[in-house]
Amino acid sequence: MARPPSPIDQYRDYITFLYLNGASRSKIRHKLRKRHHIAVDLSTISRRIASWGLPRQQSRTIETPELVEAIRDLIFRVGLTEKQTLSVLQRQGWPITKRGLKRIRLHPDRRWVRRINSDEERLTLLEKTEQVIVEMAQRSNAIAGYGRRFLQPYLRQQQQLWVPRDPLFEMYKIMFPNEVEMRKRMMRRKKGQFLVPGPNYQWCIDGHDKLKAYGFEIYAAIDAYSRNIIWFYVGHSATTALSVLKQYLAACDTYGFRPWFLQADRGSETPLVAAAHWNFALAAGGCVEWNGQVFQQGKRLKDSYKAAPSTKNVKIEGWWERMLHVCSRQWVDYFGELARDRDFDGSMLEDQIAIYAVFEGVLRQELFDFVEAWNLHKIRLQKNRPHVVHGQPWMNYHYPDPDKACNWGIPIDRPVLGEMLRPLASIDISTCLEPETKE
Repeated sequence: MARPPSPIDQYRDYITFLYLNGASRSKIRHKLRKRHHIAVDLSTISRRIASWGLPRQQSRTIETPELVEAIRDLIFRVGLTEKQTLSVLQRQGWPITKRGLKRIRLHPDRRWVRRINSDEERLTLLEKTEQVIVEMAQRSNAIAGYGRRFLQPYLRQQQQLWVPRDPLFEMYKIMFPNEVEMRKRMMRRKKGQFLVPGPNYQWCIDGHDKLKAYGFEIYAAIDAYSRNIIWFYVGHSATTALSVLKQYLAACDTYGFRPWFLQADRGSETPLVAAAHWNFALAAGGCVEWNGQVFQQGKRLKDSYKAAPSTKNVKIEGWWERMLHVCSRQWVDYFGELARDRDFDGSMLEDQIAIYAVFEGVLRQELFDFVEAWNLHKIRLQKNRPHVVHGQPWMNYHYPDPDKACNWGIPIDRPVLGEMLRPLASIDISTCLEPETKE
């Protein structure tokens, strides 16, 4: 009689995560017993690790320029803690230990984030920060909208400044009192619950029309679990069916997978992207295994695609509201003033070309800066809404806690992707002006 399979195989992803994060075999056994009530011996764990082809755990960190740059990027640009940085690097396959990471990070030439040890150092840093904010505010009003949660990652990205959040916000309140008062007056809506089991379970897509009258159309996709922005588009044809289709296919091509569900409104721009998503589902059926359960996706359109009014697409609509408040409102007001003063007429080709030539680059950069700041900011823990996923959208999307979520992305069929991309090859959605017009 054949020996029954060990229940350890049902938790391969969880064991792999623990192992690649440096957990010993005894610690893995302890966690399996405590969390999943599975009793296995150390030799079984060792055999599974070998059969799964996992690399040997490193006892010594091999320092290379590429590793140093990866650490710098995760700590300084992304803003991860040392524990998170170690987890990400090990899951990416870097040979690094906790002690090795600390040695590299604290090297005298590489202390990118240094603790402030005196009042004099603190004062110097705040004076430098104040000067930087004043200079940025003189060039653009965008920084005034960032507030407590976004200002720190924004300065870290744009100026390589790492400033403690609380003193930074105290400075912000003094420099931009009107913004603070406006935030206090904003009515806080009572929010419902929106639950999804993990990243790539559902992408929510929609357009933003506030700047459409001035020639700039915006479209984006947000991951419903992590609230990480999957793609963000600014151009002259964001809401045509072919443009949205090309945006979606480009995202699937970049990531190598599609979401389990795609949610969109019932606009005229969505039928083609719905058909493309369904084609992926028909070509390669979805199957996800997590916590010992197998989830199989059906073949009907409603099993992979959700069509609902924009008011029901709450994740992306809420994000549009946040973007409008932080950085795009100033552009809506400015272009509106130009139109009211008759300095801009959207029906005049000359006016539209002038708007594109002068503002396309600046507008696009400010909006993309906000997208990056959003993905790297930290969503606070809400005690009255425990279902809300807290933490950093980027981290929760790319490296979710395996105890709480799994990745629901389904690998795409490359030949099917190629067939759908081929007719779109000649369609340029990336620029507002032709090269000869710019010249």
